[in-house]
Amino acid sequence: LEIDIKNMTLVSELPVDGLTNHHADSGFSSKVYAVPKGSDFVNSVKLKRDGNGGTSMEVIKKIPLIHKPRSGDAYNKELGVILMVARNRPMGTFIDTVTDEVLGTIGEDVDCSLTSGGTLLAQENPNDISHQCVTPDYGGDQVSGHPYWLTSEMVAIVDRTNRQISVYRVSKDGNGALQSSLVGHTST
Repeated sequence: LEIDIKNMTLVSELPVDGLTNHHADSGFSSKVYAVPKGSDFVNSVKLKRDGNGGTSMEVIKKIPLIHKPRSGDAYNKELGVILMVARNRPMGTFIDTVTDEVLGTIGEDVDCSLTSGGTLLAQENPNDISHQCVTPDYGGDQVSGHPYWLTSEMVAIVDRTNRQISVYRVSKDGNGALQSSLVGHTST
């Protein structure tokens, strides 16, 4: 969706695949990532400007994820990646902003969806640190919050359901894949 701010009119729109399309996060390479929060992929959308100042948009890739996307607004310039965290798990996926390739995952690969279509319920014992999937008091069904790079090697993932922030150290292996190791959890 592109809006002419001066005249407040719709300039163009682009239909994208996915369930519960919500927003787009910047890819920092003349592209955005259209986030369908109910699907298991994210759409890479290339933005183009012609010589007359006109713009166009094109879906160039559907990037498969092992989780439902939530937010990809955490960009790491040194690694050239965004971290697209999950809606349904306290985890995320590293996406190369130039090639749109998945370079690795981070966090707890705990699925909160049941095949019946329902979701797992939260533990009633607040001292139970196993990963819960639903709490009645945080106001939504998105397990992860917005991710944040603390440094070029350290990233934080908000685990809303378990009321904690998990900090991970991130590094590249010899093949260019990203590896992460848990530094620790902080209760919130």
